[in-house]
This record gives sequence, C-alpha cells and structure tokens, in this order.
Amino acid sequence: MTPYSEQRLFSESLYALLQYYKAGNTQAFYSIVDKTLVYCALKINEEQRKYLRRLLFDRLKIFGLLESYWNNGKRWWVVSGNCFISRDSNSAFVFGDLSFLATMKQVLNSKKWSTHELFVLPRQTGANFSLSIDLVEATYEQVEEISKKFRCDLVSDAYLQLMQIVPPMDVVESQFISPDITVSDIQAEEVKKFNFDRCEWVEVSDVRSIGYYRVPHIYGQHRDYVVKRIANSLLGFEVTNREWSFLLASQILRTEINWRYAPRRSELLVPSKQISHIPALLKRALCVKAFHWPKLKSDHYIFEKISWKNITELNKKYPIIGVDNVT
Repeated sequence: MTPYSEQRLFSESLYALLQYYKAGNTQAFYSIVDKTLVYCALKINEEQRKYLRRLLFDRLKIFGLLESYWNNGKRWWVVSGNCFISRDSNSAFVFGDLSFLATMKQVLNSKKWSTHELFVLPRQTGANFSLSIDLVEATYEQVEEISKKFRCDLVSDAYLQLMQIVPPMDVVESQFISPDITVSDIQAEEVKKFNFDRCEWVEVSDVRSIGYYRVPHIYGQHRDYVVKRIANSLLGFEVTNREWSFLLASQILRTEINWRYAPRRSELLVPSKQISHIPALLKRALCVKAFHWPKLKSDHYIFEKISWKNITELNKKYPIIGVDNVT
C-alpha cells in the first residue's frame, strides 16, 4: 500500500468512526484510534500508539474537527458534524460521515476533488503518511446553496471567527493576574525560573530577581509568578491561567519573543521552542489560515497564508509580539 492510499484509508476510517460514535471521553477516543490502526493493519509499538493518540486528539482540536471540554474531572470530546469549511471563494473542505461525503461527491461530481494535507505524522508515531481532508473546487455560492439544501454547517471564515473570541492582551492581563505581593511571600524550596531564550524551566535557589517563576504548592501543584521591580521594590504577580502565562510574563517583563514576518511569502515565523507556549485559541486561529500544521524549518515554525492585515491585528491585540518584517 502506498503512503497516499494509507493516508486516505487512515483518515477516512478515523473520521468514519468518530462520526459513528460522535462523542465520548478521552479513553473512547483512544479506542477509536486503536480500532483505526487495526482496520488499516498498521503495526506500531505501545509508546508510538500513546503518542499518536495524544497527537491526533490535539491536532483535530486545532482544526476544529473535534471540540473538548471538562466534566466531573474528566475530559470529553464531541466531533464536528457534516459540514463545509470555506477555504476561499472558490474551494471548500468537506468533513463528515461516509454517507455525507458520498452524497456530496455525487452532487458535486462535475467539480474537481482532491485531498488536502492537514499535517504529517512525525516519526515518533511509526506512521509514514499524513492526516488529510477532502477539498472540492466549488464557489462559495455553490457551497452555500448545497449546505442549505442538505442542512449542514458552512464555516465561512474560521480565522475571523476565532480571532473574534481570542481575548486581547489587556483583557487577559486584567483577568489572569492577581494583585501584587512581596517577594518574601513566594519563597519556597525547589523554585524554578523560566529561561526565555531556551523556553525551559531552570532550578534556582530562591526568588531574588525579576523573572517568571514556578513555585511548588500543595498536593504537588505549582503556582506561577512574574516578579518585576516597581520603584525600589521587587513585587510578584501570580498568573492564574497557565495557558496564557508565557505571553503574560513576556508582556509584564517586556521580553521580546522575536516573531517575524515574510511579506512576500505571507508567512509568520515563530521560534520552534515557543510553539507549545502559544495559547490554544491563538494557535488554532493561525493554523486555520492555511488549514495546515505549520512547517518546521531550521529553528522556526512557519504559519502560511498570513496577510499583513493579520499581522497588524496581531500586533494590536498582543503588543509584546511586535512582529517585524523579514528583510
């Protein structure tokens, strides 16, 4: 079996099972991935299987094909229903169960259909192919008419919809930063300080200078603090939302994060070490512009199809990003 046919078989089988079960907890999702592997006769070891499960769960959420939520201490998911996702004025992605896809291919049989790559499965998964989605070349008006006729969703501008709900930095700062406290109140053993250059935590003896710290708390949990100098005193500010902590700490400490923009190629370049620190909604918005996981080149992830208008909006919402042109 060629990598392309494996890609089609795995993607279609996974989507079909997700549409069949529609919702469940994470264990149910893992079971669906396992069934897909068996059906496609893909043999990987247990470590690869665990990694693939987590990766697929995360990436399907990124592209809006899966939504997740917490309930009673457990993580649950629900799959997107039959839908069109507009790519541009002349094409759209098609997602749904096998019956819906077959019907759409019959209705739009005069149109060109192709397979669009969402992301390449890394070597750690033991799979040598990509996850893909169907793409049809049809005008927005044609897709809109069909979506109304068959009562399925049409997502017209995923990026715009996401950016409308991604909070700007001033709102994030007002909601997720606690009142200041003295540095002496956050002293503890096994304190870690964040190294912005390497994007990693480094053990330090205590909190004695400006920076972003992680301090042990009860029951094995941690609390994050940003320490800055105000007048002649060092004051700490607790960050109560860890997802936004990297950008918040960067903003408060005025630490450059060095995102760059290549206008001729409409590409946003983000340092690879920062990818896991980007808030999920913002990362999702950047990914759906090209509907593809960013490519890794050298030490940067490359988000494609990012316009200068998008960059202007990013700079306005998140001043610390301060994206510069690549000359």
